[in-house]
Amino acid sequence: MGKSGKKRILLKIGSNVLTKETNQISRGKLEDIARQIASLKDEYEFIIVSSGAIAVAKQFVKLESNGKPINVKQALASIGQPHLMRIFYENFWELGLLTSQCLLSYSDFKKEQSRTNIKNTINVLVKNNYIPIINENDTVATDEIKFGDNDLLAAKISTLFQADLLIVLSSVDGLYASEADSKDPANSALIRHVPKINSKIKKMAGQAN
Repeated sequence: MGKSGKKRILLKIGSNVLTKETNQISRGKLEDIARQIASLKDEYEFIIVSSGAIAVAKQFVKLESNGKPINVKQALASIGQPHLMRIFYENFWELGLLTSQCLLSYSDFKKEQSRTNIKNTINVLVKNNYIPIINENDTVATDEIKFGDNDLLAAKISTLFQADLLIVLSSVDGLYASEADSKDPANSALIRHVPKINSKIKKMAGQAN
């Protein structure tokens, strides 16, 4: 719970949610999310972790490189991040919601002073009615580009701020028994409800550092 007495929600928005699994960012989807936040802002504080910078950039440019594909993705993230924030700003501003940008990497969580700085900055933003829009600093870090679409980053921030609720907006229907199942939903062993996290469930979820 935040210092304002409001419950704090960490909302993670994946790239496929923002694009509705197309090659274009859906302003309608983002507007729908903004409207729901606006209707709850008197009761809850929101912190958002959002992917989508690379997806936005792909709408504008096609980069060529003789280097590694991950370097192209980092460059696309650099191009797309300002556009992503502009789309957030425009949709949220129309509903009276203020936004700010925060770019973080995993190294920021390794030192106590860095963690304290993150908490202090975001707490000031939230106290002044700004919604922090957090993304991984993809130009200097590659972990989420390779593995998690910001899922792990959202979990770390949720823990750091002791969020009352972590909501992950995803195009995935639930937890799959195996990676192969997730690639073939028609024949998958889908687990929609996990009442208790045990060793078997942890194994299904895979590894995260």
